[in-house]
Amino acid sequence: MGYRRLMYKTRFYNVNNGSSIRLEQCFWDVIDELASKAGIKWSEWVDKELIDKPERVGRATWLRRQTVSTLRNSAAA
Repeated sequence: MGYRRLMYKTRFYNVNNGSSIRLEQCFWDVIDELASKAGIKWSEWVDKELIDKPERVGRATWLRRQTVSTLRNSAAA
């Protein structure tokens, strides 16, 4: 088993007739926590964050950015 299999996790997401998002496990852990705190499912958190995604930016890249941004904002509060 390679390190990539341990490091990344793919989740299936129902957008555009089904798709998948592959992120490092640590990002999924944070997304799960943020969604839980908001009282929503991880997929609903992802929906909310992808609304403002620029067209030329990939979903995984945008979710990483939004996750870090959310953590920074909550740490500064």
